[in-house]
Amino acid sequence: MTEFNIPEHDYRHVMYTTLKNEGPYVLDWIAYHLKIGFTHFAIATNDCDDGTDNLLRQLENFGIVTHRNNPSPHPQGIQKHGFMRLQDLECIEKAEWLMHLDIDEFLRIDIGNGHVDDLVSAIVGGEAQALSLVCQIFGNHGVTQLVDEPVFSQFKYAAHPLQAAPQPVCELKTFYKNGYFKKLSPNRPLGLSEDADFKKFDWLDGDGVSNTKMTQNQIFYATQNGFAFGTAIGRVNRYAVQSLDAFANKWSRGFAQFDNPMASGEMSAKDYWLRNNWNIVKEERILTHLDEVEKIKELLTEDQGLLNPVAEPQKVKKLHKKAFRIHQQWANQKRRQEKEFFDDFVDLKPLTIESEYPLIEGESHVPQAEKWFMNRLFLNRKLISSKFLKDYIKDVDYGPEATEIPEILEPNVA
Repeated sequence: MTEFNIPEHDYRHVMYTTLKNEGPYVLDWIAYHLKIGFTHFAIATNDCDDGTDNLLRQLENFGIVTHRNNPSPHPQGIQKHGFMRLQDLECIEKAEWLMHLDIDEFLRIDIGNGHVDDLVSAIVGGEAQALSLVCQIFGNHGVTQLVDEPVFSQFKYAAHPLQAAPQPVCELKTFYKNGYFKKLSPNRPLGLSEDADFKKFDWLDGDGVSNTKMTQNQIFYATQNGFAFGTAIGRVNRYAVQSLDAFANKWSRGFAQFDNPMASGEMSAKDYWLRNNWNIVKEERILTHLDEVEKIKELLTEDQGLLNPVAEPQKVKKLHKKAFRIHQQWANQKRRQEKEFFDDFVDLKPLTIESEYPLIEGESHVPQAEKWFMNRLFLNRKLISSKFLKDYIKDVDYGPEATEIPEILEPNVA
């Protein structure tokens, strides 16, 4: 690794997100995205019990984080209120490029050196201003306990790259040039700026192909409207369930967009697990960054005399370890007091590409678009680019434990 310089108050490439009780994961997530070229992180937190907010305040001293409190109540939703608190920050206003990711999501760039500069070159080279990438959901692959290691190094099996259902498998995340939109949003920016010239605006898909539907519609999933969506440029690795202990803590905490789904009765933990625990193909390309991510973490947690004198790396390290111990305690307590929660998962097998997609509880809430895809676990060639099919199926090592890739049939085009 070449010497890495912490980008103090550098607002070129800004990531924004909202958090609650994510202390064990903050350091790895920030270190990884620093490695690939993000320069600053705008983060709102609410009602933290594990020291996430204190850890972020320490990271603010490095000049890489701007943290804001997002206390209850949240009548318009936790995440929306968090974005509103971030909207007017200096780092957001001055950013050249913006992107939202949740803390269980890691941007994987598969072109050039896997760096954000390569992403910018791909967009600007195509004279565009935005690019949306498809998520690929990773499963737990039998892991049950919390481990203090980067999430992206623990879980290596994911949904099939051509998988189209359930809908969260095809969720989009957008990297975009600042100044064209008024509102921060989780999947794509919203609210057109009055000052922006949209006659010259172009939105690219994951193959770098112009997609005017993205500009014209509030599309959040690659399956909406059945438009083409490639992935040659990259993916967003999404680790929605992780270990069973981590998932138990997540379920108890609740979700950013709504209250605890178990309490609301909209979806059971078992349903959520099935929809987000896919272990079909082995995908390890993100691991090429692991060694350098670990070295950046050392810079943030060890006092080596190289950093901003205001920063206190030892406090960062202490707060990270404390948060991890708290999450271990929470999981152990849930195992003792809510044994029935874990009993649901004892004999629960992850779905495979041969599985008949189950009719889950609350199926009436599933959008019509997703119901159509339930019987078609893989994208038809009409819905993805031929370039993606040729390159991905030819080059990817699916691993010895992965399920055999199904034959991709030519569509019956009239």
